[in-house]
Amino acid sequence: MTMYYVNLLWFFLFGLCPLSNSSNSIPIGMFRTECHDRHFWLTVKSNFLGHQFRFNVQAGSEVIDVSDQWATKCGYTLTRDAWGDLHLRISYLACLVENQGESEFRLQVWFINQNSNGEEKTFPLLLTCALQVPWGTRELICEENYMEVSVLKQLPPDNHLGVVWGTPAFLELDDLVMEWRVVFRIPSLHQEGAMREEIVPVRMAHLLGYHVNTTNTRIILRCAYGSSLAYR
Repeated sequence: MTMYYVNLLWFFLFGLCPLSNSSNSIPIGMFRTECHDRHFWLTVKSNFLGHQFRFNVQAGSEVIDVSDQWATKCGYTLTRDAWGDLHLRISYLACLVENQGESEFRLQVWFINQNSNGEEKTFPLLLTCALQVPWGTRELICEENYMEVSVLKQLPPDNHLGVVWGTPAFLELDDLVMEWRVVFRIPSLHQEGAMREEIVPVRMAHLLGYHVNTTNTRIILRCAYGSSLAYR
């Protein structure tokens, strides 16, 4: 696994940050940030972790607590290693990641540390990674808590290349995605080794725990390992 660069920026957002009345400077050596393949990596040293701690992520005015359920749905993974260090891994295609031309990715992360008296300190980190290896037509990520597949959007057929293609004016993109169908291939109950297709509207797929989204050039599907219609 190749390590690339990441910018770790400290900046003061006293008037903007909704998480706390004060922010704190980044202590040297307590955070490490890296770019690995298709992920941001953020590590917090074990001797810096408080009595309780959490991550929040922010995009504009939207701030989300990285809970276990939300992390699985949205492409975030939290783990501890043998030394007790805390690791946060985030897919470039995760929720709230700012995607610039499918080649540069940014995310505002807040680490909140709480001591035994319940006092909290917040540490803002702006993660930035550049894509080093071009996207493949189909890419699969098997993380500890989710599976993610992304595919290149298909181009129109050759005999329609002169046609201007775009999203219909009467449908917002989110509404357009909701009109799609997801085709699952799952083992047949009646014939060993055979497969059958289960066609599910995206709205229903979301209810079953699947996250379906798009970027300018890719279609993304993400789910937990134990999701309905998933199998071993």
